[in-house]
Amino acid sequence: MKRTSVQTPIILGFGAMLLILSAVVLANIYQTHVFSEQIRAIVLERNKKSDLAALMNELHRNRYRSLIHATALTDPFERDDEIRYFRELAREFIKARDQFMSLPLDDSELSTWESIRTEVRKVEAESESVVEYLQADYLDTAKTLIKTRLAPLQDSMMAGWNQLLYVQNEKNKEALRQSDRMDSEMRQISIVLGGAAVLIGLSVALYAVRTSRRLEADLLEEKERAQITLDALSEAVIRINPQGEICYLNPYAEFLLDRQLQPDGACMATEAMQLLDKTSRKSLLEPMLADLKRNLKATLPSNACLVTAEGMEYDVEGSGAPLHMGAQQEFGALIVLRDITEARNNLRRNSSCAGIDPVTGLTDWTVLEDRLASALLGKRAEDQPLGFLLVRLDNLDAIRASAGYTSLDALFRQIGRLLQLRIRDSDILSRFDDTGFGILLTSCPETKATDIADDIRRALDQYSLEWNQQTLPVRAHVGRVQIPPFTGTLHDCLRAAGTA
Repeated sequence: MKRTSVQTPIILGFGAMLLILSAVVLANIYQTHVFSEQIRAIVLERNKKSDLAALMNELHRNRYRSLIHATALTDPFERDDEIRYFRELAREFIKARDQFMSLPLDDSELSTWESIRTEVRKVEAESESVVEYLQADYLDTAKTLIKTRLAPLQDSMMAGWNQLLYVQNEKNKEALRQSDRMDSEMRQISIVLGGAAVLIGLSVALYAVRTSRRLEADLLEEKERAQITLDALSEAVIRINPQGEICYLNPYAEFLLDRQLQPDGACMATEAMQLLDKTSRKSLLEPMLADLKRNLKATLPSNACLVTAEGMEYDVEGSGAPLHMGAQQEFGALIVLRDITEARNNLRRNSSCAGIDPVTGLTDWTVLEDRLASALLGKRAEDQPLGFLLVRLDNLDAIRASAGYTSLDALFRQIGRLLQLRIRDSDILSRFDDTGFGILLTSCPETKATDIADDIRRALDQYSLEWNQQTLPVRAHVGRVQIPPFTGTLHDCLRAAGTA
């Protein structure tokens, strides 16, 4: 009689355990996927509805405040600016409303929304009447209309918005309760699957030992693939140890830096690579490494360049991330650089041709400079005066030291938008010399130019840059030159505005 091999039950038992383990893993993966997708959908939908409802509520509140503010303005230019701001809020509300209506709404939400729409239409009709009186310079009539007719409608409408927010909050609470129920079910499933996994784990311990060798081989292969990938990248990858020494360069980094690491020699990063501000020629590497040592990510500013050991200069963009290295979890750094010399040259040419500053999107300085020079050389009539304002930002070095180079681009963009709100559509605003802004006030009498300059000073005194959880005050100086009576060259005008 043929004896059964002892390997047969072992193979069968091992196969059965693998099948059970596969079923456990697949079931757990499926349940986890379903749970994650449901929670994600619920949270995203509810959060988006709540955010949009709150936004529409705030927009209508701001529109009402804008009308009240407009009735207090005696200057027609300022009142027109406020009315434009009032209409801009209406366009923002329409965008938010369309996004809200595109979401799936249940019966209670639709009912609440329909009641609000009725109130909104009434408020909009009365608001337009107020705007007409404001544009006709009937301020007292506009104030009376706001107090007697618009205010009660506004209160009724805001009560509807509050009801919609309440409905959304209740929906959010229900979503959380549903999440808790799903989480409880998931825990129960996990307990059952975990018990089965423990039993199976005891049985497959021997298998795990055998597979560990295979995993080591796979890990080695993965490391080789990663190395091949790094070697094939068209970006420079530079790893720096906690002592500030370069400990790895991929082939493209060796090409870009024109340097190879020596196996037996240290190579300090500050000596091997020069990352500079293209305009000021100040080093960007030291502040970047300082941020990385503080466990902060860092990004090079838009005017960064790399100077190689042979004196070659490349326009680059890049970023850095901190690395935890060694048993003591010291901070190293990983820096990735990309050569964008050709792309940046094309951008400069295109921006120059289009007359647009690439950082702020404002009119290029050369356009303003040409207009100002033409006005100084030409003969202007007394009824067509020009005003020139030079806004200097005085503490850029302090902001750069506190928040890094990247913050300056954001600062110029934000202040550019702030200045645009305080000048007329016919005026020209441009970034000046990486230190401030120039404003050409066309057909602007001296009294109006003075008012605009004072308004800009007040706005800048109240402005602070919010960057990486820091609040950085901004100090600025506003100089003004009126043409006529001023006469002279463009250089004289800029110097006069700088010292005014």
